[in-house]
Amino acid sequence: MVVPMTFADMFRFNAQVMGFGAGGWMEQILNSFGDIVTNASDSLRLHEECDLLSLRLDKVSKGQAPNLSQFKSCMLASLRSLLPKEWDTQYEVAWNWLWDNVAQLLVKTLGASYAWEVAVNRFFASLVEDTRYQLRASIYDRFFDSTPAGQEYFKQSDTRLHFIVEKVFTFSMEIYAEPWQMIDDLSALGLRHVGYGVPTEMFAPFVCACVDVIRGATDDAVAVLGFKWSLGIVSKQLVRTVAEGSTIVMKAVNANSKKMLQRAISCAPRGQRFQWLLKVQVGTQSISPLYWAIQSGNLAAAEAIIQDLLVFRADRERYYYGNDALFERHQDIINCLCREAPMLIPTLLDGLMWRSARTEKGLRRVNYYVKHLLVNQEGEPAEFLREICTTKDPKIMVHPVVVTVSDTLWNGLVRNHFLLSRLWFLVSLVVFMLSQAILPKEPALEGIFSVRVAVFFGRSLMYAVTMTRLFLRCMWKSGKDCRKGKVFYIFRCFPMPKYLHNAMALGNLALAVLLMLMCAYEPMYVCLMSDPQDWPTYDCDGIEDVRWTYSALGLLAMAVHWFLMVDLAVFSTGLSAFVLVCAQVLSEIGRFLVALIFLLLTFGSAISVLEHPYFEMRDIPNTVLCLFSITILLYEDDYRTLMEEPALLTAVLLFVLASSILLMNLLIAQLNSSYVYIYQDMVGFARLNRAQKIVEALANFNRQHFSTFINSIGLDQPLEFNQGDVGVAGGLQLTEPASEHVVLKDSILRFGGSCSMELEWPEESKSREDKDQISKVESLAKKVLRKVQLMERVQHGGLEQMLHVTRPHLFNGSWMRDVATHQQLLGQALKYVPGPEVCLRIFNLLHPPKTFPSTQGDECAIMSYYDGGHKQAWSGAEEFHLGPEDEGIAYGRRVELLKAIREQRQQLDMKDEQLEEHKRKLEHFQEELARCLDPDEAKILRSRLAHANAQITEQAEEIDDKRSQVRVLEGQVSVLSSHLKQEAEKNTQLIAEQCALRRQLEAEYALRGEQKSWQDCFEQEQQKAATLQLRLEAQVKEAAQKQLAAETAKQKLQGQVQELQELAKIGQEAMDFKAKAEKLAAELQVAHTMQSRLQGELDAVKQQSGSLQAALDEANRQSAKLSVAEHKAATAEQQVQQLGSRLQIAEKKAAEVPVLERQLQEKQQEMESQARGYGYCRSKDSTTYIHVAQRGGFLGIAVWRTRNGASYTPAIRLWASSCR
Repeated sequence: MVVPMTFADMFRFNAQVMGFGAGGWMEQILNSFGDIVTNASDSLRLHEECDLLSLRLDKVSKGQAPNLSQFKSCMLASLRSLLPKEWDTQYEVAWNWLWDNVAQLLVKTLGASYAWEVAVNRFFASLVEDTRYQLRASIYDRFFDSTPAGQEYFKQSDTRLHFIVEKVFTFSMEIYAEPWQMIDDLSALGLRHVGYGVPTEMFAPFVCACVDVIRGATDDAVAVLGFKWSLGIVSKQLVRTVAEGSTIVMKAVNANSKKMLQRAISCAPRGQRFQWLLKVQVGTQSISPLYWAIQSGNLAAAEAIIQDLLVFRADRERYYYGNDALFERHQDIINCLCREAPMLIPTLLDGLMWRSARTEKGLRRVNYYVKHLLVNQEGEPAEFLREICTTKDPKIMVHPVVVTVSDTLWNGLVRNHFLLSRLWFLVSLVVFMLSQAILPKEPALEGIFSVRVAVFFGRSLMYAVTMTRLFLRCMWKSGKDCRKGKVFYIFRCFPMPKYLHNAMALGNLALAVLLMLMCAYEPMYVCLMSDPQDWPTYDCDGIEDVRWTYSALGLLAMAVHWFLMVDLAVFSTGLSAFVLVCAQVLSEIGRFLVALIFLLLTFGSAISVLEHPYFEMRDIPNTVLCLFSITILLYEDDYRTLMEEPALLTAVLLFVLASSILLMNLLIAQLNSSYVYIYQDMVGFARLNRAQKIVEALANFNRQHFSTFINSIGLDQPLEFNQGDVGVAGGLQLTEPASEHVVLKDSILRFGGSCSMELEWPEESKSREDKDQISKVESLAKKVLRKVQLMERVQHGGLEQMLHVTRPHLFNGSWMRDVATHQQLLGQALKYVPGPEVCLRIFNLLHPPKTFPSTQGDECAIMSYYDGGHKQAWSGAEEFHLGPEDEGIAYGRRVELLKAIREQRQQLDMKDEQLEEHKRKLEHFQEELARCLDPDEAKILRSRLAHANAQITEQAEEIDDKRSQVRVLEGQVSVLSSHLKQEAEKNTQLIAEQCALRRQLEAEYALRGEQKSWQDCFEQEQQKAATLQLRLEAQVKEAAQKQLAAETAKQKLQGQVQELQELAKIGQEAMDFKAKAEKLAAELQVAHTMQSRLQGELDAVKQQSGSLQAALDEANRQSAKLSVAEHKAATAEQQVQQLGSRLQIAEKKAAEVPVLERQLQEKQQEMESQARGYGYCRSKDSTTYIHVAQRGGFLGIAVWRTRNGASYTPAIRLWASSCR
C-alpha cells in the first residue's frame, strides 16, 4: 500500500476510512481549499471563493444539504497525520477557526442558488425584445448619469453597446448553469480587458446601474436578489483578473512604448525575465504580452519584446537566451507574424543568428539557432518554410537564416529525394523520344525487326507505366484535397481540387490525358488488328485515318513532357531565377497578344467589307492571316501591289503603324520594366521556388528518416561562440567571409557581479545607447548606399545622353581648377549653379565613371546637329573676349559664363527673328485689308468703329459712376451695420441686466417666503415647547423620587459585581480544566491510535510463533493504562460540564451588568441635569429623547432619535430665542 504524502491524497484516504466516500461535494471543497487557505487573510477574496464554492456545491449536491462537519473531521485528521511532530493546540485552534469562518460564509448562500436561478431565468424569458431594448438603453443612461467618465470607454456603436449588456444578462444566467466553465471564460475576458486598459473603478457603477434598472423593471425580489448576486460574482471575478493581470509589462504594451517596456522589464529577475514577457497567468487562464502586442497593433512594443528575448546575456555561470522560451510558449509565432505583422519577421530572424566580432583567416564564425525552425516539439518538420512561402516576399527568402534553413534541408535531405522522384521522368522522356521522334523517323531502321519491337515496347511502356503513374498520382492528390475541402472555383461555379491549381500538376494531368488519347489512336495497335502478318509495324493500310491525329497528339505530348522538365531547374539557383523571370514576363506577352488580336479582328473585318480585287484579303480569316503575316514579317508581297487601291493601302499602313510600331515598342518597354523589377529580387524568387519544393517534399517524407537527419546535424550540442567559450545549443555553426558583413562589437551582453538567478540584470543604458548608435550608423550607411546607387544610375544616364561631350565640365572637374578655399567654392564656383547640378558635379568628382563610351571624334558635330541643325557646336571660350577685369575668374567659371552668354544671344536672335516675322505678317495683313476693301467702305467702317469706341467709353464711364455709387452705398451699409452691432450689444447688456434683476427679485421673494415659513415653524415649536415644559416639570418630580431608588440599586449592583468577579475567577479555572480535558482527549486519541496499531501488530504476531508473548503483555499493560486514562477523561468531562453550567450562569449575570450600569448612568444624568436646570423626556418605546434647557432667558430644545436603543443620533435640533 502506498502511503499518501500530500494533503489531497491523505484527505481522500481518510474520507474512505471514515465512511464519507470520495468525490461529490467533498471533492469540490478539496479543489477550492487551496485558494481558500491562501487568501484567508483577504476577506473580500475569501467571500468570493466561498460564494463560488457554495454555487458549485449546490450544483453537485442536487438539493441535499452537505454536512460540512464531515469535511472538518477529515481535514483535521489529514493535517494531524501529515504533521505529527509539528501539530499542537495552536494549529488545532487556528484550523478550527478557519473552517468555522468558511462554514459560516458557506451557510449564508448554500441552497439559495436554486431559487435564484429559476427566478432569474423566468424573468429574462418573460421579456420581449422591445422591453429588453429599453432595459439596455436605461442601463447606459443610468450608468452615464452616475459616472460621466465612463462615456470615454463606451464609444462604440449602439449595436455594440447593446451586445455588451446582452452578454451581461447571459453571464448572470450562465453562472448558475455552468459555474466551472464560466469562471474560465470570465478569466479570459478579464485578461482581454487588461489589454484594453479599462479601469476597474468602472465595474462597480456599471453593476449598480444594471441592478437598479432590473429592480425597477420587476416586483420579483428573488429575481432581483439572484441577478445582483450572480452579477456581483461576475464583476468580482473580472475586477480580480484585471487587477492581477495589469502588470507593468502589459501597461507598457498598451502604451506601445519601447522605453516603458525596457524600464518595466529591467526590474525582472534574470531567471524570470522571459516569463514576464511571454506569460501573464491569472487563475487557469493566461495571456501573452507578445501576442497581445501583435494582435492589438502595438508593433513597437512587440518589436522590443522580440529583441529583448533574442539578445544574448551572460554572467560567469550561464548564458540567457530566449529562443527556447519563445518557441515553447508560441510554437506558431512564425504563422502569427506572417499573418499579422510581416514587418517583424526580419527582427525575429536577426535575433536567431550570432556573428563573431573576431575573424580567423579571413573567415567569420556565425551561429544560426534554427532548431525550432527545422523541427517542432513533436519531432515533426516545422512549419517555418511553409509559412514563409505564404508571404511570397523575395526579400525575406534571401535572409541568412532562411537561406541556412533552406540549404540545410535541401542539401541534407530533400535534394536526393527530389532527384530520385524525377529520375523516372527523365527515363520516360528518353524512352518517349526514342519511340516517337528518333527510331521511327530513320528510314534506314524501318525494315529492322528488332527496332520495330523496341518501338512497340517503348510506346507500351509509356502507356502502361507513365500514363498509369500520372493518373494514379493525380487521383490520389485530388481525392486528398477534396476530403480536406481544399478546392478552388473556376468562374466561381466549378469546384476543382487545389492540387490542380499548380502549373506542374496541371501539366502532369494534361500529359496523362494526351498519353491516353495516343494509346487510343496508336498505329501499331491498329496494324495488329488489320494486318497481323507484317506486325510489329507502324505503317500499314489501316492507319491512314488516324495517322495525322496521332502525330498531332504526339506533338502536344512531347511539348508538355519537355515543359515539365523545367522543374529540374531548381537544382541551380541562377537557372531557376532565369526561368522565373521568363514566367513573370509571360503576362506582359499575354497582354500584347490580346491587344494584337483586337487589332487583327478590327482591321480584318473592316478590310473585308471594303470592295477591292486583292485575293489574299477576300474575307475575314484570310485578311487576319495576311495582316498577322505582315506583323511578323512573313508576308512575301510588296506594298507596291496595293498602290492601285489607296483605301486598302491606307488601312494596311494604319494597321502596321498600330501593331508593328506602337504595340511592339510598347511590349519592349513593358518587358524591360518587368525585367528590371524582377531582376532585383531574382535570387529571392528562385529561393522561394526551391522552398516550395522543399515543403512539398517534407509533406510526404518518412518521419524516421527525418528524425535520423535531425539527429545527425547535432542540434542538441552546445555551440562555441569563440574558442573555448561554449554557449547554448539548438543551432548550426557556419563560417562566412569576413568582408561580407561588418561586425563592430560583440552582440553578447556580459555582466559581472553575482550570478544569482533571483537578481535582475544591471543597468543596460550604456550598452543600449551604444547599440542605438551602431544601428543609427548602419541605417545611415544603408541610406548613403541607396543614394550612391541612385546617383550611379543618374551618372550612367548622363553618359548615355552624351553629356560628357556636350557638358564635359560635369565629369572632368574643370570647375574646381582655381578653387582653393571653401569661400571660393561656395561664393564663386557653385554660387549660380542649380542644386541638382551641384550634386551631380560633386558626385562625379568623388565617384568618377569607371568607363566612358568610346569616342569617334565627331560627337560635337553630331550633338550640334541634333540641337540646332545648321549651327556649329560651341567648343570653348574662343568666340568671346574676356577683359582684364575678368582675369580673376576661374577657368571653369569662365566657360560657364561664356556658354550662358552664348545661350542668351541665341535666345535674343530667336526673338529678333520672331519679331521680324510678326512685322512681315502685319504688313501682309494690312496689304490684304487694303486690297479687299474700298476706301469709302473703309471710311464708313472706321467711323462706325470710332462711334462704337465712343459708346464703349461712355458705357465705361457710366459703369465707373455706378461702381462709385455702389462703393458709397457699401460704406453706408458698413456704417449702419456697425451701428446695428452697437445697438445689439446694448440690447444684450440690457437683457443681461434685466435677467440679473429678475434673479435678484426671485431670490428676495424666496427669502421672504423662507422667513415667513420659519416664523410659522417658530410659533408652532414655541407652543410645543410650552406644552413640553409642563410635562417636564412633572417628570422632574418623578426623577427626584427615582434618584433615591437608584442609590439603593447602585449598592445592590456593587454587591452583584463582586459576585460576578468571583464567578469570573471560577470561569478561568473552568477554562484551565477545559484545556486539561482537551489535552487528555488528545492523549486519549493518541492512545486509541496506539491501541489500534498494537492490535494490528498483535494479529500479525498471533500467526507467528509464541515467542512474542512479551509484546502481548505489553499490549495488555497499555490497555490497562488506556482504561485508566479513559476513566480520568470521563471524570474530567464531568468536571468540565459542571464548570460549564456554572460558567453559563456567570455569563448570564455578566450580560445583565451593562444594562444595570446603563440604568445607573441614566439616573445619574437625570439627577445632574435636574441640578443644572436640564430636563429629559423619553417616549414609551425608549427610542426618542427630548432635551430642554433654559439659560439666560433662552429656551433650548433638542430632540434625539436612537437606533435600536444603542446610539443617540441627532435628528432635529432647533434653537429659538424666547421673548424677554
